[in-house]
Amino acid sequence: MKYSNLGNLIKSEREKRGWEQADLAAMLKRGQQTISRWEKGNSRPRQDDLLKLAKIFSGDEDVWLSIADYQPEAPDISLAPFLPIFNLAPENFELFSRDLVQAIHPTASVHRYGVPGNDQEGIDLYADCPDKKVFDYQCKRHKQFGPADIDEAVKTTTLKAKKHHLLLTRRATADARKAIRKHKNWDLWDLEDVAAEIRRLPQDDALRIVDTYFPGWRKKFLGKDDPSPWLPPEDFFSPLLSKLKIFSHGWSFVGRKKEVESLQDFYKQDHLQAIILSGRGGIGKSRLLREWTCKLPGSTKVVFLSERIEVSPQDYEFLPKGPAYLVIDDVHDRADMLTILSSIARTRPEIKLVLSTRPYGVTRLQDEMAQSGVTFDRDQSINLNDLTIEDAKNLSEEILTAVNGDKNYAQRIAEITKDCPLATVVGSQLVGKGQIKPEVLNNDEEFRQQLMRSFRNIVAGQIGTSNPEAVRDLLNLISLIQPINSLDPHFQQLAEKLLGQKDDHIHRNINALEDAGVLLKRGSKLRIVPDLLADYIRADVSYDEKNNRPTGYADKVFDNSQNELATNLLVNISQLDWRLSSNGVQASLLAEVWANLKEQFRKAKIYERSAILTALEKIAYYQPEQVLEFVRIALEEPTDEIEDQYKQYSFTDPSYRVVTEKIAPVLKYVAYHQDYLHEALELLRS
Repeated sequence: MKYSNLGNLIKSEREKRGWEQADLAAMLKRGQQTISRWEKGNSRPRQDDLLKLAKIFSGDEDVWLSIADYQPEAPDISLAPFLPIFNLAPENFELFSRDLVQAIHPTASVHRYGVPGNDQEGIDLYADCPDKKVFDYQCKRHKQFGPADIDEAVKTTTLKAKKHHLLLTRRATADARKAIRKHKNWDLWDLEDVAAEIRRLPQDDALRIVDTYFPGWRKKFLGKDDPSPWLPPEDFFSPLLSKLKIFSHGWSFVGRKKEVESLQDFYKQDHLQAIILSGRGGIGKSRLLREWTCKLPGSTKVVFLSERIEVSPQDYEFLPKGPAYLVIDDVHDRADMLTILSSIARTRPEIKLVLSTRPYGVTRLQDEMAQSGVTFDRDQSINLNDLTIEDAKNLSEEILTAVNGDKNYAQRIAEITKDCPLATVVGSQLVGKGQIKPEVLNNDEEFRQQLMRSFRNIVAGQIGTSNPEAVRDLLNLISLIQPINSLDPHFQQLAEKLLGQKDDHIHRNINALEDAGVLLKRGSKLRIVPDLLADYIRADVSYDEKNNRPTGYADKVFDNSQNELATNLLVNISQLDWRLSSNGVQASLLAEVWANLKEQFRKAKIYERSAILTALEKIAYYQPEQVLEFVRIALEEPTDEIEDQYKQYSFTDPSYRVVTEKIAPVLKYVAYHQDYLHEALELLRS
């Protein structure tokens, strides 16, 4: 019989349990004769009955399907046919459409056509191409958009264009397709057409748009994995190697022989899991790390953690297997180090950690390693000191020669910049190219002041040849709110408002800054490099050194920022304020912001208070006194008010614990300061 093996299996399993055919038939709601035919092999159960049998007899479904000669159904692994553009808010749908059109027409100037209330000539945005052709677009978030709606849209459009487009967030009906064909030079894109347009884009453009407006959809829609936070050394350093850029790691490595050897010896120290590399900004920590990785044997596994990318629990599975190095640069900028260290200690103890930080981050890092169980030796930390004048001179001579400058200036440049190799690299280029006058070398302080100012101004002049001020203003803004996603609608709105520039001009300047190596992309985020340039710009635009007072620019930017950008600004300015205070300068940056934020916190309901405390956790280390005041308000002035949008998701009202559970993580960073430890502990007990 065709199904004799299956019949024998059913009969055997039934008899093991002492059941009659009638008993099994009753369980399956089938006749006894049906069971008899199965056991004789004359026929086989339908697939749903077969799966019930497998369950009744505690069998493996795949085995039973195979014996019955059923082919297991292949899972549907096709990509999502479209993106959920119907979930975008009206404003974001227009911004999404604008970015899509800009990607389709990369050489065009693409603009939104005014705002609601303006005479928009029936359109929402347009593309003005270099060949003088104009394409316009209307964004329609209607659940239904039929022939009458199409006729009305055509009738009310008065702008002259080569082609008109209607963009829908839903599927177009057959009647709508018929209606659009009646109108010459009109096209209808529904959500499936929009999906097809995105898939036709260059991959980088498609990824940027999907990541910006539909986070978490790149795998489902484009079939591309999310970017790994672990980068091989060549990928980590590749954006920084071009000697054509003012800031470059491509020049020769000088000095630091002892420090490189210390990193090489670390591999042999089996009892240690981590080593700290410490040095001030511009001293050459990253350049030392590159030199060390270049000297490692080819079989050595090394990965760098990409800056400012959050690490998910799943990411640790993709670290190199077996003995390996994980390098984390700029640890002082990360608020998630305790989580990372704890995860590595628990799941990958064989990995050795090289942790690079500025000096002010050392104490906190050491405490976090102790808490996480990562083994290290405080006495074996590597502290980078100044280059020798001879080493700095050799570096300066190489650069001056490369840019056809006068090598005679190398000695004086080395004497001024030996404490900052970054300044040696940049200063040598600027002097060699005649962009800083050599006579300035006679005054150490004047040269240092001109160095970063000239760096910023020259970059702005080279990129914004017709409007360098616009590039300077863009760098000023980015320095406060970085890292940025240039396609983030909140950034785009903020930049347009504060810079007074069209979004397409801003994007062109951002792209040019990235090409010049002044903006560095990690994942979808951009930041100014080198860090020392960002530090200089941030201080220059925020604090009036001549009159010893804040400029008010940081307050202005904060008042117009939203969400992550506002948090970034608080972090960046808090670090600057802390550094100025460490140098004896009481800058009181963001004084007005702190006052307004405290008043907002007092008036806030439960979930807004929780969100503010979460943001404050990132800056508690740098602003312990300010943050303590928020904790006092949270404890002494509780509220039971709940935002309306959260009530509908809960059968019972959330308690104030939503707020108080955020206090301990905040106080943890405050307590790193001895002066505030006692009060932090008292508040924790209350």
